[in-house]
Amino acid sequence: MLIAIDTATQYLGLALYHEDALIAEQTWRTGNKHNLILASTIQHMLHICDVNPDDLSMIAVAKGPGSYTGLRIGVALAKGLASVNQLPLIGISTLDIIAAGQPFANTKHRLLCILPAGRGRVIVGEYQVKKGRWIALNEPEITNWDDLLTGLDAPS
Repeated sequence: MLIAIDTATQYLGLALYHEDALIAEQTWRTGNKHNLILASTIQHMLHICDVNPDDLSMIAVAKGPGSYTGLRIGVALAKGLASVNQLPLIGISTLDIIAAGQPFANTKHRLLCILPAGRGRVIVGEYQVKKGRWIALNEPEITNWDDLLTGLDAPS
């Protein structure tokens, strides 16, 4: 059983998986309140799904890019859970998480995943479908909307 934690943005996301099946998923806008509700929400999700912490076999956590404070809260809680329960912990790029949720059937187009970076800037990751999933073509970049839009190819 795997629990996934995402606190990289103004949204909080939790998911519980068993083998290849999604058991529970919850995402909502929390603003800057991750620290107030993350632990109790995980506890509640496990309780509702009749899962004991001992049933967990792995923890996944969003590792950024994203809000420094949000990431710190999610990663710290994930590391604590993993340490106490002696579980493997894996970090997953926030942009990879966004890309994985996008459809790609029969596309040859690129995908740009974009997150706000503050001060009018954005973080951009470019993806292309390879071997049946979105694969990052490069490292994420920090830019602004004007430069991003100027650098895009016009659709043909």
